[in-house]
Formats: sequence, structure tokens, C-alpha cells
Amino acid sequence: VPPPPRRSRHAFDVDSTLTPSSKAVLDLSPRRKGTLVAADSHQPLDRELAILFWRTWTDILRHPALLKLHVAVSLLVGAAGAIIFQNVPDDLSGLQNRAGFIFFTLTFFAFGSLTSIDLFISERSVCTRELQGNYYRVGTYFFAKALLDGLLLRVLPAVLYGLIVYWSIGFRNTPSHVCVFFATLSLFNLAAGALSMVIATVSPTAGFASLTTIVALLVGLLFGGFLANADALPVWLSWLQYCSIFFYGFELLFTNEVSGLEVNFNAAGLDVDVKGDLFLDTFNFSADDLSRDIVALFSLYIGLLFVAYVLLAFKSCSADVTLAAEAEGKKKKGFFSRLAFWKK
Repeated sequence: VPPPPRRSRHAFDVDSTLTPSSKAVLDLSPRRKGTLVAADSHQPLDRELAILFWRTWTDILRHPALLKLHVAVSLLVGAAGAIIFQNVPDDLSGLQNRAGFIFFTLTFFAFGSLTSIDLFISERSVCTRELQGNYYRVGTYFFAKALLDGLLLRVLPAVLYGLIVYWSIGFRNTPSHVCVFFATLSLFNLAAGALSMVIATVSPTAGFASLTTIVALLVGLLFGGFLANADALPVWLSWLQYCSIFFYGFELLFTNEVSGLEVNFNAAGLDVDVKGDLFLDTFNFSADDLSRDIVALFSLYIGLLFVAYVLLAFKSCSADVTLAAEAEGKKKKGFFSRLAFWKK
């Protein structure tokens, strides 16, 4: 048996400076070494998304209380609304009940979106450490969280709520009216959740974020078209209605239900049938603005998501993260490099 090759003193000095993990890497075959990812680089984008979706979904399955609460509350409130507003007539009282129910529905889902605040507040420290360690990009983390939050906590409760109340109340039963109702309710709920995300991203505590979101929603509610008529607002304040998700949501739902409806006007000794468009003029609404309102509501949702993403990217580049990265000898990443989540 030939004797083992003699190792130089320099080789022993090198081995003594290696950590166990480094030695394990050196012992790997060339093929296995080719599959390793550098410590300062990211996984491929599709793999990151798959891992984050799986982790978020697993976390929801392990802690389903919030999802169950959203579904249960939506079902209970929907059942209560269906009983109170059951089979509304096509007269003045029915018109009032339609407007009141739509206003109540939007308010319910708007303030229910406050649960999005916990989405970033509770995971902020963990997210900061993982971003600092280059576990994933800001964009993939935000996309996974926003998508699952939107589908499970915004769209699903809105659809379940609508299935209970729509036909029980007696809303218009044509396919176009049904589609507009469910699309508007889902979009409104998504936009309200995105607004909560924006505020939660920059808020120091959950209490501060909750109070700020409530104030923002109340201001939007005031300019939503139901509490204050647009024609009665001062000129220098009237533009605020176009920044309110309540304005587009209420105009869409109310116009979708009342436009073209034959309403029996039975008040002040009169008993005549009039078009529902007459009452739309009172609110300064128009059926011609349906397409504009849908596009505007969707644009507000996308815009709020983008603002939340930019703020999260900026927060990830804050002083504590960059100083910690520099202390570890890592390359400092700037704000715009974190925005480019598609880069490796």
C-alpha cells in the first residue's frame, strides 16, 4: 500500500483557518459545487416566489384564526343584512334602503381592511433580518404577501358576502348588473386593504397605523358622495372626492342598481312612476361614468400597492440594515437596486 501523500505545512495552516461549513464545501464534488448559490446573490425569481407562497400559505394553515374570522364575520353580517333589507320595493323607501345598504357594505369592508396592518407590523423584524441576509428580494416578498392577502382576506369574504345578500335583497338580476356588483365589491375591498398596507409600512406601531388608517377612511367616507353632496362642497375641497375609494365604489354600486329602474314616487300626495336616473342626478351621479369609475378604482388599487412596495423597499434600505450589512463586510445595496426585484 503506497503511503499517503505528505501535506505541506501551508496546507495544515489553511485547514486550521477554515470553518466546518467551508471544509464541507471543499469536500463536495465539482457537480455539487455547481449547484450552490453565492452568499451575496438571490435564488431565481420563480423559486423565490414558490418558496414565499408556500411559506405564507403554510403560515395561514397553521394560524387560520384571521381567515376564519373574516369568513365568519362576512357570513354573519351578510345574513343580518339580508334579513333587514330583504326584498326591497321599487319605491322611495326601497331606494333609501338600497342606498343605506350600499353605504353600510362599503363601510363594513373598508374598516375590515384594518387587518392588513398586521401583515407587515407583525413580521417587520423577521423580514428585516431576512432581507439583510439576502434570503429573498423585496418585490417577491411583497408580491406573495399582497396576493394572498388580497385573495383570501379581501376577495373571498366579499364574494361570500355578495352571494348571501344580492338575491335576498332583490337587486337587479341581469348578468351585467351581477358582474358589476361583485367586481366593484372585490375591487373596493382590495383598494381598502392596499391603503392599510401603505400606512402600515411606514408606521412605527400597530396602534399608530390603525388610528391613521381610520382617519384616512373617515375622510374618504365624508367625500364618498353619500354623506355630502358634491355640488354642496367648496370648490377647493371638491377634488378630494376623486381621491376617495368610497366615491367610486358608491357611485358604481348605486348607479348599477338605480339607473333605468322604474321607481314609484309616492310622497307629498303624488303617486307616479319615475326613472331612477332622476335620483342619480340628486347625487350628481351618471350611468355614463361606470367605466371611468371601474378604471379609477382599479388604478387606485394598483397605485396604492406600488406606493406600499416603494416604501417597503425604502424601509429595507434604512440605516440599521445597511450598517449591519457593512459590519458583516457585505456589499451595500442602494434603494434603487432593491426596487429592481427581478435582478439576481
